[in-house]
Amino acid sequence: MDMFLTTVLICLLWLAVFIVKRLHKTKRFSKKYFVGCVGPVPNVLLGNGFDFVGGREVILKRLTQYTQTYGPIVKVHDGPFSMALVITDPKFMEYILSSTKIISKAFQYDFFHEWLGTGLLTSTGIKWRKRRKMLTPSFHFSILENFMDVFEKVGDIFIERLWEEVGKPSVDIYPLVSLCTLDIICEASMGISINAINDGDSEYVRSVKQMCQIPVDRTFDFTAPFQPWIHPITPNYFKQKRAIKVLHEHTDRVIDERIKNPINISDEDKDSVGMKKRLAFLDLLLTATIDGKPLSRMDIREEVDTFMFEVLYDTVKTQFLRFPQYSQY
Repeated sequence: MDMFLTTVLICLLWLAVFIVKRLHKTKRFSKKYFVGCVGPVPNVLLGNGFDFVGGREVILKRLTQYTQTYGPIVKVHDGPFSMALVITDPKFMEYILSSTKIISKAFQYDFFHEWLGTGLLTSTGIKWRKRRKMLTPSFHFSILENFMDVFEKVGDIFIERLWEEVGKPSVDIYPLVSLCTLDIICEASMGISINAINDGDSEYVRSVKQMCQIPVDRTFDFTAPFQPWIHPITPNYFKQKRAIKVLHEHTDRVIDERIKNPINISDEDKDSVGMKKRLAFLDLLLTATIDGKPLSRMDIREEVDTFMFEVLYDTVKTQFLRFPQYSQY
C-alpha cells in the first residue's frame, strides 16, 4: 500500500512539474509573439475548446463571432498549453504566407504525416528549403500551358455531367467540382486518368475524400491537443488506415509503371506536329535531383501525394464550411 501511495505521489508531482513548465513556456511564448493580441478568455483545461463543442457545424459561426468581437487578429487558446491566431487581415496573411523564414509548422500538421510524410507542405527547415528550390520551377505558368488539352477534355466531361442536372430546381455542384478537380490533378500530376466525374464512388475517390476530411475534422475538434493519444481509439483512425493503404498502393503502382516505362527526356522536345510535349509532375520528380542525388521512392510519393492534397484541399475546405444556416455570414 505504501509503495502504491508513493508511486501515485511521484506521478502527481511529475504531472504538477510538467504543467508548471508548460504554462511557463506558454506564457513566455505569448509575451514574445502575441503582444497586443486579444481574444476570448480560455478555460484552464481546454482553452477555448468548449466554444467549438458541436463539431464542424459551429466552427464558422464561432470564428465569425470572434472576429466581429475582437477584430481582425484574434488570439485563441486551442488547448491548455497552446495558442493560435484567427486572422482576417489580408495584409498580415500575405506577410506570413509569403515568408521564407516563418516556416515552422503547428502540431496540427502532424495529422497529415501518415499520408503525406514530410513533403513540401509538412516539412520545415533545410528539407523544406531544398524541396521548395527543387519544385518551384515545376509550377511556372508555362508548364500549365502544356496541360490545356487535359483541362479542355475534363472540362467537356464536366459540362456533359452538368447537362444531366438540367431541369432540376437546384443542384449542389460542389461534389462535381471536387471530382473534376481530382480528374485534372491526377492526369497532370501522375499522367493517368481515373474518370472520377463518372465514377465518383470508386474506392480511390472515396479514399481521397476521406483523407482530405479526417485531418480537417481532427484539427477543428476541441480535443485536438490530445489527438495523438485519442485518435488511435476512434473510428476515424481505422477509416484513415484503410484510406491511406488505398492511396499509397495507387501512387506506388503509378510510380512503378513510370519507372518501368520512363519518358526519354531527350526525345521529349517535339511531338509529331512540332508541338512541345508535356511532362506530368511525376515525370519531373523522377528526373529531379537534390544535391546531385535523385529523389528516393519515398520522396517522390510524398510530393505527389502532397500536390494532390494541396489542390484538392481548397475544394474540400469550401464544402466543409458550407452550411445554409450560416449563409448570413
